[in-house]
Amino acid sequence: MSDTKIIKSVLLEVTRQFRRSGKAVGPLDTEVETLTVEGFHVPPAEVEVRKSVTLNMGNYESAQISVGIRVPCYREEVQEAYGYAIEFVDAKVIEQQTSVKEWATKRGVTYF
Repeated sequence: MSDTKIIKSVLLEVTRQFRRSGKAVGPLDTEVETLTVEGFHVPPAEVEVRKSVTLNMGNYESAQISVGIRVPCYREEVQEAYGYAIEFVDAKVIEQQTSVKEWATKRGVTYF
């Protein structure tokens, strides 16, 4: 087996839109980022972490935030990949909670 690394570039696209009672109340916002990833010489293991949070917006409305990531890794790297995945998901959930709360505050929506 060669020690040559296989490098690939992939696009990461994140799309979000605020909705109230199922209707869009904000523009569709899309961010695209290019990531460089290393390929594998053998079939990789995978670590997947998902977290969902529901924010009560009052008046029988809520905002649900769901973030997940699947990290391919070698079996020897599972613990490290899991730690990375947990940190990534937690940071993104907090980022999205802040974004929703800012959006709600600008529109005079009380959240709990």
